[in-house]
Amino acid sequence: MKTPSHDLQPSIQERIISRLKLLGIPSQRLLKQPKATDPNQKAINQKKYDDYRTALKKRIDAGEFNLPESPSEKQLIQSPTFLPDSHCVICQKTIEEIGGRRLVAQQVRGILISNKPIGGGHRDHHYKSHKLSPYPLYLVVWGPGTIWSGDAIQRATAAFHKGKRSWFCQLCGNRVCLDCGSPSQMPVGSDVLYENGCTAHVAILPCHPGCVNPQCKNHKEVR
Repeated sequence: MKTPSHDLQPSIQERIISRLKLLGIPSQRLLKQPKATDPNQKAINQKKYDDYRTALKKRIDAGEFNLPESPSEKQLIQSPTFLPDSHCVICQKTIEEIGGRRLVAQQVRGILISNKPIGGGHRDHHYKSHKLSPYPLYLVVWGPGTIWSGDAIQRATAAFHKGKRSWFCQLCGNRVCLDCGSPSQMPVGSDVLYENGCTAHVAILPCHPGCVNPQCKNHKEVR
């Protein structure tokens, strides 16, 4: 039997799959044509398949599978890249005031957006998850002591709903020069957040991390 042509546009199918994933429903099971070997059963299955697709298209036209209205949630589904927020989520200073790099994750502290809650970890800096919306989206933080206060969580949540990604500075992330206290030029062991929303890990290397302060003896000229 000839496989029926797909009467749903690819963009619509992508919207359905994104929505079903949010709801935790296996999209392959719902969109896959049933198989059968008996001719009569094939005809029955084909009718069920056609009826299902017709009913599904009606539900799409009725707006049942529309993506969330919140810009940040819609952006997260379409593209996981958020641009950096304007201020450090912990000390509320800008990167121009502090210098150095924007950080989002280290072994002992960090902040991220996840589609599932995360807990456990080290006893002194275990993971904590905060639900951001009715959809499976969570703000996950970890760090020592009271670094993630209620105010910091509120600021991170507000940034998410504005479509921005929260970060913390090198002073709050303890990546500073041991002599003058300015941010180091290489925040080793940290994930850095760049202006375009991309991140990269700075490895721990057997060399001095330098200092952004040009008056400091540890400052290294960038070649």
